[in-house]
Amino acid sequence: MRRRQWLRMAGLLFSFALVVAACSPSDSDATTTTGEPEPVTTQAAASDVPGLVEDGKLLVVTTGNFPPYTMINEDSGDNEGYSIDLAREVADRLGLELVLPTVDFVAEMEGLASGLYDIADSGIWPNEARQEAGFVFSRPMTSTGIIAQVLTENENTAGFANVTGLIIGGIQGSSQEKFILDNEADLGYAEYLGFQGAAEATVGLRQGRVDLLVADSLLAGFAAVQNDDLSVAGPTILAHPLSFTFQEGNEGKRDAIDVVINAMIADGTVARIQQKWFGRCIPIPDDINQAEPYTTLPEGDCGTTSGDVGAGPADVPGLVEDGKLLVVTTGNFPPYTMINEDSGDNEGYSIDLAREVADRLGLELVLPTVDFVAEMEGLASGLYDIADSGIWPNEARQEAGFVFSRPMTSTGIIAQVLTENENTAGFANVTGLIIGGIQGSSQEKFILDNEADLGYAEYLGFQGAAEATVGLRQGRVDLLVADSLLAGFAAVQNDDLSVAGPTILAHPLSFTFQEGNEGKRDAIDVVINAMIADGTVAELQIKWFGRCIPIPDDINQPEPYTTMPAGDC
Repeated sequence: MRRRQWLRMAGLLFSFALVVAACSPSDSDATTTTGEPEPVTTQAAASDVPGLVEDGKLLVVTTGNFPPYTMINEDSGDNEGYSIDLAREVADRLGLELVLPTVDFVAEMEGLASGLYDIADSGIWPNEARQEAGFVFSRPMTSTGIIAQVLTENENTAGFANVTGLIIGGIQGSSQEKFILDNEADLGYAEYLGFQGAAEATVGLRQGRVDLLVADSLLAGFAAVQNDDLSVAGPTILAHPLSFTFQEGNEGKRDAIDVVINAMIADGTVARIQQKWFGRCIPIPDDINQAEPYTTLPEGDCGTTSGDVGAGPADVPGLVEDGKLLVVTTGNFPPYTMINEDSGDNEGYSIDLAREVADRLGLELVLPTVDFVAEMEGLASGLYDIADSGIWPNEARQEAGFVFSRPMTSTGIIAQVLTENENTAGFANVTGLIIGGIQGSSQEKFILDNEADLGYAEYLGFQGAAEATVGLRQGRVDLLVADSLLAGFAAVQNDDLSVAGPTILAHPLSFTFQEGNEGKRDAIDVVINAMIADGTVAELQIKWFGRCIPIPDDINQPEPYTTMPAGDC
């Protein structure tokens, strides 16, 4: 699976970035952001929480087998995950000792109903059946859905669009199991098997005992990123909230904890924890019975708020040709722009972005293809509306008479090498080496500007990425100075290519405009902001990079970039 290999390669290349959505951090490398604001005062303390099972303690029962909500760290043996981090923060703010008993899901709910625990916390859906069964729920803390978890070889099957005659597995007592059992007649599956937890269900899938698993969307995505043999299939259905669960009669305890949760949502804590585990901010319903769609994001670094695009052809000043958007590109800088060998069409991440912008503006997209030097010269001469080849809005270009859209992704610089040299130092040490790059590129400028410090022997400029790769393979250069995403993409597509050394100089990428076209740039920024907010950019990032990549808020923002596009990341 090249796409899956690329997802893992991208994770290695972008040590400066947040991890993916559905590309959440692994058990051992989850990271937190820095510079956190002071938490909002909760107005609650241990003495304000009625009905605690044990004085001074908050007993939060969980399964430890429902990642990324709750899971056992193999190295430390500790329980960790999104739900666990939320519970820990609540306990800390209340001045309570957090105690985390770990049982299977059926025992979790039975023990809560018997008064053994204060909270059940395993990514629980506050559905109508549970509300009627004698449980009460906190205000929601995130939202998710249901999807089919399958073996990778079956990732192109229909999922829950068609499960006729299939054997379905799930977790005993889960909301997903209830959905399957309640809809048996409509779904038409052959048999349902219930497993004790997510790990056991996955074993059943791998053993062929079931054809697919009915799974929480975030759990399934997390599992797919952690395991090459797992994927998801078909549509996500039944969006729903997730909450802490309490025994009926403990509304006072629930209300005291809701005060803390609301403060955590308001001060950005929930947003930071979501980004830690999901790589993005996820909408939070206002109450447990709110109908989808859920549009409220937690306060914090969650990107631009959604809204109407409010732009059309008449709102875009200075178009080179009426009714058209002329976007010049090179066609040789994958995965941003490249020529499809079968169709001859130009495609890639930057091309898809331009096509979506043109569609939303009601403009015909025209894609002239030239080399990079001619691309920038033609733009400066007024021949084109936009230059679009994964362009870094660096200071030199800003001073040279170009203006830039708000960023649409971020990348870095890395050494592209032959696979036999993948364990070399890359840009940690290029003394005496011959380096190649693309003429006119930001990467070339970095090499030329830092010649004295780097100490390389010679630099050779090539017309495009394809020509540079040929030079590397012919031994004309020892390594290429490359865009990190381009280099990773090339390494996944070609067994003889790899990357070496550290990723350096994280930077944004933007559409480029001729100076004096700020009005055109601003009109297109309106569209880009809407695409970031409604999940379109996330969808295109996952299509081309296999993950969501942080987007700087502006072209001069210093790293680290922590804003993820809204969407299924």
